[in-house]
Amino acid sequence: MIGIRNPQTQQRRWEIYDTGVPVATDEPRAIPRDFVLGQNYPNPFNPSTRIEYSLPTPGHVALDVFNVLGERVTTLVDARQDQGANSVLWNSTDALGKPLSSGPYFYQLLVDGKPLGVKKMLLIK
Repeated sequence: MIGIRNPQTQQRRWEIYDTGVPVATDEPRAIPRDFVLGQNYPNPFNPSTRIEYSLPTPGHVALDVFNVLGERVTTLVDARQDQGANSVLWNSTDALGKPLSSGPYFYQLLVDGKPLGVKKMLLIK
């Protein structure tokens, strides 16, 4: 990833926007004390939902979505990220861009290969 540093503070900032592409900004952000995986919003959802999470330390982040059979349907994030708050918008499609059917799905946050939380969400069409 490419980072842009604020010349006054020398801080670098990454955010994930709806496109899933990391974007550097100069705005400082609060650093959380613990890993946090928030509940997606809205839930239930149609056709998209936002997932928020916070990192107290930098690390390699993987955010995956699974169906009720435990099969990974898509990976929303697979990148090294700095500490701070992040969010990603999921448009209820699989890894190939195909729309998924209604039903429960699960999302899991891993940082440096360690599972830090799993949450359930409900897609209603």
